[in-house]
Amino acid sequence: MNRHIAIVRTVSFLVAVAFLLATAAAVAGEQKEIKMMGIFVKQTMAADGKSAEAVVKDVKTGKEVTLILTDDLTLNKFRKTNPSWFLPGEEIRIKYVVKDGKNQCTYFRKAAGC
Repeated sequence: MNRHIAIVRTVSFLVAVAFLLATAAAVAGEQKEIKMMGIFVKQTMAADGKSAEAVVKDVKTGKEVTLILTDDLTLNKFRKTNPSWFLPGEEIRIKYVVKDGKNQCTYFRKAAGC
């Protein structure tokens, strides 16, 4: 009987440890989304037109942040058909995550709401 209880306790302990390790790995893998207000400085379209880099100056810190944009909605606004959609000096609302050392933009809109 005592041996059976010891085995059950050991198995329970191992299951709990495995659950904690899996939870810790999932939390460590999450990427925190960073929100920011900034002043649009410039943008550069990639040669293939499937991505762009935008430089935005953070309103709070004054640092310039380079963002990688890949969503079609924003890229269409950067294309030559509408080059004046984002003008240097305009205030922009931004959300981005850091992936592989690059700032991957998830939200890029004018602060005025247009």
